[in-house]
Amino acid sequence: MRARIVLIWILAAGCALGAETGEAWSGFRGTGDSLTGARDLPLIWSGSANIAWYADLPGYGQSSPVVWGGALFITSTGGKSKEEFIARRYRVSDGKLEWEKRFRSSRPQEAGERTSRAAPTPAVDAGAVYLLFDSGDLVALTHGGEELWRRDLNRDFGPIKNGHDFGSSLRQSAGALFVHISHLGPSVIAAVSKKDGHTLWRTDAPPEGGWQTPVLVSHGGKDLLLVAKEGGAAALDASTGRQLWQHALGKASQSRAIPSLTVAADRVIVPSMNRRETYLLSLGNPAEPLWQTQAATTQYSSPLIHRGRVYLVNAVGALFCVDFATGKDLWQIRLPGQAWASAIAAGDRIYFFTLRGATVVVDAASAEPKVLATNELPVGGKVYGAAAVNGSLFLREGTRLWRLANVEKSVVAPPADKAPAEDDLLSAVVPYQAPARREPPKAGDTWEHPLDGLTAVWIRAGSFAMGCSPNDTMCEDDERPARRVTLTKGFWMHRTEVTAGAFRKFFAALDRPMPAPPRMGPMELNPGWAREELPMLGVTWHEANAYCTWIGGRLPSEAEWEYAARAGTTEASHGPVPEVAWFADNTGREPLDSEDMIRNQRARYMEILAANGNRPQPVATKPANAFGLHDMLGNAAEWTADWHGSYEDAAVADPRGPAEGERKITRGGGWSIYASRARASSRGKSSLDSRTSFTGFRCVID
Repeated sequence: MRARIVLIWILAAGCALGAETGEAWSGFRGTGDSLTGARDLPLIWSGSANIAWYADLPGYGQSSPVVWGGALFITSTGGKSKEEFIARRYRVSDGKLEWEKRFRSSRPQEAGERTSRAAPTPAVDAGAVYLLFDSGDLVALTHGGEELWRRDLNRDFGPIKNGHDFGSSLRQSAGALFVHISHLGPSVIAAVSKKDGHTLWRTDAPPEGGWQTPVLVSHGGKDLLLVAKEGGAAALDASTGRQLWQHALGKASQSRAIPSLTVAADRVIVPSMNRRETYLLSLGNPAEPLWQTQAATTQYSSPLIHRGRVYLVNAVGALFCVDFATGKDLWQIRLPGQAWASAIAAGDRIYFFTLRGATVVVDAASAEPKVLATNELPVGGKVYGAAAVNGSLFLREGTRLWRLANVEKSVVAPPADKAPAEDDLLSAVVPYQAPARREPPKAGDTWEHPLDGLTAVWIRAGSFAMGCSPNDTMCEDDERPARRVTLTKGFWMHRTEVTAGAFRKFFAALDRPMPAPPRMGPMELNPGWAREELPMLGVTWHEANAYCTWIGGRLPSEAEWEYAARAGTTEASHGPVPEVAWFADNTGREPLDSEDMIRNQRARYMEILAANGNRPQPVATKPANAFGLHDMLGNAAEWTADWHGSYEDAAVADPRGPAEGERKITRGGGWSIYASRARASSRGKSSLDSRTSFTGFRCVID
């Protein structure tokens, strides 16, 4: 009994911390709400104004910095397989590196674009800095860099299995660290002693695969640990780990995989990337949501509650402002890009950080959307995190740290890194010039290209209804409204997806090595490129675009792709999907029900496919559509030329997507994708440098 009393006292003493005062930034989103009393933050900066200092960081990292007593602490990983993890301490005033510590990882894992690379943010207090890494290594250091204790959470609570690796950050009380290991395991929520690292309590949770960080609050005389799980939220007694309540709006846990819960005035915002699934709960009566948003969503950054309003940023950079009391949409503006770092509110200003270095400062006192400043930094990578203390705003790229402040003499920023190699690829390509034809082609004519050996089919001009089919019950919002589209010119289109063999000829012609196989993480399916007749997968948009340029063509517009896929039909597919498409249900050793899996076992989806041996299939092994095209649905999702955007409710000729954007449209589903994506109108979207094991392409030639 005495041990239990001591445990409760350790956890409860000063458990729920208030918003940051401006003297420190102690963890992920400060104390968990991204609010700060920091004064004298800069409003305006650029590559030559109000940069106090910057520092190039070793390795790569996605964590936010933490600040205490004039010192900043930041983490990163090193090595191709994250063999080591690195911690650094900088002096805030001038950016001096005061120490660096390197540790061997207890769980090396191959790094990839979509995996955690030091994503967990540390925690700091007056006595120590606490480092958590995606390996599961948890280390406590003095502010001087001396190791106090270390433990291996992968060994104790794992093995950690997450398709994108482990990314949840620490939350702290006066005596404990709280960690949510959300993985396929089952998941674990635990409290660890700050003094020596021993486990105070642990609670098992269902298998999931998220990066959410717990939130610590006081309510009704009790300290609660709030966690996102099972499609909603749950409250645990922070002293014992006992679950007090749980609320789930749906089973699609992946829709809540990244953003964390946010609390204000005894109410909690439960965020989602899906429309009508972000909602507000009362901590006193969590049985039913107080409201649900209609349009507002958030994908990467966590919600911000400030002065009676909720701010959310969706996957393409749309910023939504919602009334906290009613859930009513107040206004919406477009940021200049995606936002992965969570916003920070300081008085009348809210700072929104975009992935590529633009920061938009919004007036929190204005009833209407009022942008005070839009600031650009010449970043060479992605902005993952931010922190704020009196007089200083910090931005963290993968390999660089910036301190922004109101300074008379600014450091001049170095130029951004040169464009990615994918962009350079296009400059090395000499487009093929096809000889003039004696007679105009007719519908169904074919032509074998002399460079890649692939066959192209002539697609005649015509009109069709683009968008959600009349009887299609699986349509998403961005497939509507359907509209009449006319293509005024015919075009040649590859009969199949570009194969690995054809793509190998392309890189051989340029005397370049093939790109590395796509790998998103330890659970990601990786089919490789060993077989010439498989679709070429794991290509970026730049590589696909360069290939099409090489053969004298281009990527199809979204309208051209859908017209060719429909081949004259008004249905969602040109035949029964299992008969005409390779997708998750039929590309493994045993048949699967992918729609049931995505509804009820989403966190284990990739694990199930891996165990079932699902793989891409040789091209043209399913029947062609009426235009003579194979695999328009399934096998590989296919890049198009268009940026993602909304449809206009009007007939149009030769439509193109928006003039600019963040992500390009992909079409057709893929060998590892669930059935509802293998439809003519289904729209995917990916960033230009994205590589996945299910994305390929085909070209058109005018």
